[in-house]
Amino acid sequence: MQHISQDDPAAFAYFQNELMTHLNTPWQHSMDQRVMYPSIMVPPQSPTLASYYFEGSSSWVSQYYDPKRRLVASPHPEFHKPIVQRPMETYSRLAVRQAQGQGQTQVLGQDQGQALGQAQVLNQVQVLNQVQVLGQAQAQAQVQAQVQAQVQAQAQAQLQAQLQAQAQAQARAQLQAQLQAQLQAQAQAQAQVQAQVQVHAQQHAQQHAQQHAHAHAHAHQQQQQQQQVQLSRRNTQTNQTIPLPLPFTMINSTTGSHQNGAQAYPSEITEEWRENMLQYCHTLYNSSPQDPSLLTLLHTLHQAYPTHLPTLLLLACMYYTFKDYHSSLRYNHLILKYDANYVEAMSNIGTTLRSMGRTSDAERWWYQAVKLRPAYWDAVENLVGVLCSTLPALENKEKPGPRYQEALVVCDFVEHYFFPTPTDILLKPRHLPVHQIPRLQNLFYAKGNLKYALGDVIGARRDYEKGLELVFGMNLLGLANHIAIACGSTQALEAKRYNKLPNINTLPLILLQPDQATRIFSLAFGANGLPEMGGGQDSSVHAHQTTSTLLLTLAKLFQDIMNPSSPALMAAAETQAPTLSLLLPLYYLSLALHPSPSTANNLGIILSNISGVLVTQSVMLSGAQPITGTMLAMQYYMYGLQLDPRHPHLYTNLGSLLKDMGHLNEAVSMYEKAVEYNPRFDVALANLGNAIKDMGRVQDSVQWYRRAVEVNPNFVDAICGLVNSLGGVCDWRGRGGVGNEATVDTFGNYFASTHNPQARTGWIGRVVEIVEKQLEEGAVWGKGILRQRGLKGKTIGEELTECLSSTQSSLNVWEARLLFFTQSSQSKKNEGGWLIRVIERTMRRMQYHWYTDVYGMVLQTQTPVGSITGPFSGVQKYTRPRIPSCLQAPPVPTVLPFHTFTYPLSARQVRLISHRNALRISHGVLSSTWLPDHVYPPPPPPSPRLKIGYVSSDFNNHPLAHLMQSVFGFHNTLQYEIICYATTPSDNSPYRQKIEQESEHFLNVSSWSNQQIVERIVADGIHVLVNLNGYTKGARNEIFAARPSPVQCSFMGFAGTLGGGWCDWIIADPIVCPPEMVSCEVWRSRPIDHNNGNLEGDIDPEEDTEDFVYTEKFIYMPHSYFVNDHKQGFREPITHPTYDAWAHEEEQRWSMRRQVFPSLPDDTVIFANFNQLYKLEPSTFHLWLRILKRVPNAVLWLLRFPPAGEQHLIQWATDWAGLQVARRVLFTDVAPKHIHIHRGRIADIFLDTPECNAHTTAADILWSGTPIITFPKHGHKMCSRVGASIAMATGFGDEMVVSSEEQYEARAVTLAQTLTYTYTSVQGEVQRRGHGPLMQLRKRLFETREESRLFDTQRWTRNLEQGYMEAWRRWITGKEFEDLTCIHSGCIWVVDPDDA
Repeated sequence: MQHISQDDPAAFAYFQNELMTHLNTPWQHSMDQRVMYPSIMVPPQSPTLASYYFEGSSSWVSQYYDPKRRLVASPHPEFHKPIVQRPMETYSRLAVRQAQGQGQTQVLGQDQGQALGQAQVLNQVQVLNQVQVLGQAQAQAQVQAQVQAQVQAQAQAQLQAQLQAQAQAQARAQLQAQLQAQLQAQAQAQAQVQAQVQVHAQQHAQQHAQQHAHAHAHAHQQQQQQQQVQLSRRNTQTNQTIPLPLPFTMINSTTGSHQNGAQAYPSEITEEWRENMLQYCHTLYNSSPQDPSLLTLLHTLHQAYPTHLPTLLLLACMYYTFKDYHSSLRYNHLILKYDANYVEAMSNIGTTLRSMGRTSDAERWWYQAVKLRPAYWDAVENLVGVLCSTLPALENKEKPGPRYQEALVVCDFVEHYFFPTPTDILLKPRHLPVHQIPRLQNLFYAKGNLKYALGDVIGARRDYEKGLELVFGMNLLGLANHIAIACGSTQALEAKRYNKLPNINTLPLILLQPDQATRIFSLAFGANGLPEMGGGQDSSVHAHQTTSTLLLTLAKLFQDIMNPSSPALMAAAETQAPTLSLLLPLYYLSLALHPSPSTANNLGIILSNISGVLVTQSVMLSGAQPITGTMLAMQYYMYGLQLDPRHPHLYTNLGSLLKDMGHLNEAVSMYEKAVEYNPRFDVALANLGNAIKDMGRVQDSVQWYRRAVEVNPNFVDAICGLVNSLGGVCDWRGRGGVGNEATVDTFGNYFASTHNPQARTGWIGRVVEIVEKQLEEGAVWGKGILRQRGLKGKTIGEELTECLSSTQSSLNVWEARLLFFTQSSQSKKNEGGWLIRVIERTMRRMQYHWYTDVYGMVLQTQTPVGSITGPFSGVQKYTRPRIPSCLQAPPVPTVLPFHTFTYPLSARQVRLISHRNALRISHGVLSSTWLPDHVYPPPPPPSPRLKIGYVSSDFNNHPLAHLMQSVFGFHNTLQYEIICYATTPSDNSPYRQKIEQESEHFLNVSSWSNQQIVERIVADGIHVLVNLNGYTKGARNEIFAARPSPVQCSFMGFAGTLGGGWCDWIIADPIVCPPEMVSCEVWRSRPIDHNNGNLEGDIDPEEDTEDFVYTEKFIYMPHSYFVNDHKQGFREPITHPTYDAWAHEEEQRWSMRRQVFPSLPDDTVIFANFNQLYKLEPSTFHLWLRILKRVPNAVLWLLRFPPAGEQHLIQWATDWAGLQVARRVLFTDVAPKHIHIHRGRIADIFLDTPECNAHTTAADILWSGTPIITFPKHGHKMCSRVGASIAMATGFGDEMVVSSEEQYEARAVTLAQTLTYTYTSVQGEVQRRGHGPLMQLRKRLFETREESRLFDTQRWTRNLEQGYMEAWRRWITGKEFEDLTCIHSGCIWVVDPDDA
């Protein structure tokens, strides 16, 4: 997706200020920007190229992008793996209080535990305390020796303060004696206790008991989860052993001394003491789950209370931690022996079995647990997780895939438990604790992902919305409206005042700056948090995180629906199409709930594409200053970098924004930052390559493209960028070949053509495969759109046919065409493309009928006629058909129309690449809010002058200005009024100044919007509007797509078809664009058939045929379409009127040759080519080397255009032809224009590049008198035939134009071998004179150039004016429209009066 922003000085100033601020101030990291994912799965990956997500997931990226520059949405987890198995299935271990709180069966056999005897239990516990202390001290001795010593010292100091020295010694002696007796009764304990540390251990246990008794009494009153976190965190931070809980009656409240001397335990063992012990075990398990002493302690508790189920549950967890799965199963089954419905044990059995590889058995246990208690989340999540994972393959069997449908059934079952009856808005179930709302939200999140994976996009959307309704208490539309009210939208407030329900079509667009977005939640809902959460701090944190996840996922789904790339998304768009007004609040709320750099990144992408019209119609917070979409995008990118100054996606998109604003250096810096922080970020690498190439550093860009392809071998943009850059510097290693062309392998070996039309090898083969795939995928755009219901209750197709039909016969024709799309069995038909074509065709005819209704069929008048101005009477007659809102923008191929010049593509591929780009432009303009409901009114008749408008970005120092600089002033101002619309600011070059001065009207509209330019063209009353850009840099084709003028033409800027209904004519000649490749002429040669996508005179561009390439009609110029200004701008001054001009020319050539090539022998033949090296491909260069081999006294003169190409071409010459030939390939630097033209005379023969000819350069070289050899290789490529057109216009084309490579080689060799020179001395000076056919041709070219049709710019302009007038006449009479009247040829053939 491309930023629509142009240069915004305020935004760039903001960027510079923020950049300097952060250079001088260290970046501040946020405390914790990680998103806590819901436990079932990570968010699904979008199947489209725009992926929006939140941090923490995989790094899969891609975005809508312009193939020249790619935008990167933050990576979104993979949709094709919608349920990712958790790292370890949930293993349940409930504390006693938690189990009882959820209604667990009461613990059995307490009396049985007490029957062991009070003395025996007391003895066991006392010994256990000693073992526990010593066990921990030994296990952690190396890690915490220093800390332990400090703790001991503190404990001793406290003990000394509390006890008298004598009492302390007595207590120590008594405890030591008691311990010795206990050790004799406990053989196992004696082995673990060393006599050297008995006294130390006794003191340690007693002192910790005094310190922590009160703390544990307070902690017992808190929830288990919070206590575990606090104790675990404290233990981790201090590295202290966790104190063992003791009874609360140990310390005398009055004296602080121990009762009964050494007796530290009560005379009775209570349940409260047991629960404290178990709580302690849970805490220790959280901090040190593999502590061996913990197992001993649990076994002691189990001996005391054999049927205490929470103890058994924790024992099972311990054995699971030690991977003793069989023991874990034994204790879990023991639990079920006492309580057959204990779901925690069932779930844990499932987890254990899954770890043992017994997945099927695990599923049965999880199913049983979920059936018994649908609200037991661990079992639900484990079961859904395993159902959605790909299991390991069994022996000799394939891997079983995920079972999404079964998982969905489980989710539905759980949902039905909470919501037995459906409701419009899902509210929190009364019996569900608040802290469990996030897990119920997660259930709906899982359901949404499952449904998306199963193709139910609408169902997925509804489940995501349910998860939001749980915490907001309102539906999504109500939520967006609530945000609008909070932002002060008068429209929303007015609707609320009158109790009007919000409508998605009237929902205002809210634009917030980052600081405002982060406050929007508190602004809308106050300080109490989510409306349905009750303000609980801990539960609100989790709810915020889960809600943020849902908001982002739903926002991404909305974007996919708004730009559908699959039938499922298209169906969702037709049913429930979201809008930008509904999308943006989702992002704002997510950012407010969880500030995230990735969310800021995604918002920046969206806002960068908001037009100025939408900004003016939006709602902003009170007091906010008006701001552009570019500025908003810049602010969100910079805000995201404040949260994470190492975020590569933010740097990448910031770079793309700067690049679109024209700041290439800054853009490169941002891309470099992105690559620095993620060296394997393919999009940033490719974008960096694009920017560096745009700076003219083609060779430097190669490394970045290569790295991108290495990271992602299937990254289409990187592949195409790499091929373009490699071709630009003639690095052909691994280029391969397609069809009948020669190939170059990875090692640089050259192979002649195999004459296999299906061959596809190397890089160029990959590109052609990419083109084929993308064209095939794009053929389904708009599928089903004609069957969608329109505003009048009928289908869109039916409404359209009725609008187009004026008679019953015409109705029958349109119904037959409609039937082709709606009922034909053919699956791949571009319904969207056909709809756009019909709409644009209708617009032209409405504009025509409006003209004839008001003015009649008047070609021109001698007196001015008033323009049609509003309000218009009966304007509803001219209401344009609207593009359905559910028809999203069409996909476009990665290969740009300009790249088709040098790629080996077929006529259909070339045609469709342009056509798909034209459809994208048409869709964008015809969907714009600034376009009026009716077509633009036609201009009044010429009175008497026909108004011609030229639109171009190249009225500067550019080849187009070099060629046309005199044309605008040469127009006959008595019959034509000329207005130039410059879409770029002046470069103050002499070319710009000349055009400005000589044009009758010249407008600098570089800062104007498309709407402003269109409206000015309409107000100026332009009859014929000429596009001088086409698909080249700086084009404003959107102006033409709005149809401001009745007749619209393409000329010079782009050598090919534009493929759009907004271009009526191409100005060319029959050599460069043969009539047999024109749609209207091919249509005339066929029988009439309405059962297809064809219209009168307009064959469907999507048709599977190579018969034509041009969708436009042609104004065929005589001689050549290629205008130039050499006669006016580059004529050399004549110093002697009576001198022999040809003799002088030979002297000039000889003198200049010795200056440029002083070491060349006199008899050297100089072959030359001055094209940019991207036009050269291996077969042509190999052909040139063969010519050099056959002409030993010849050299090949090329330009360093770019310089990096020289080394590669020298290497190829060495490898393919040998060192002797390679030494005869010479390079010079590119010269300024006037020097370049004059030094062209040095060359003897100009060898043209057949794949893409010399254009301006061909005219330059012929003006110098140097002959060319050119081969119009392709009938369907205009760019490969320009050289022939120019050569033929000289009158000597038959000697320079060949029809095959063999003729090309033979002609060059013959001309070179027959060239000879004689030398004579005249007045002491040696004169050099050339002889032979080559020199004769050169002399004729030189001596006739002043009268040549090719260089007669004034004559050319008069002929062009004839074409303009005929195009206007055909529009007035209706002869342009084949459905109104059909003439012999659809093209205009201009005849030069002197040739007639």
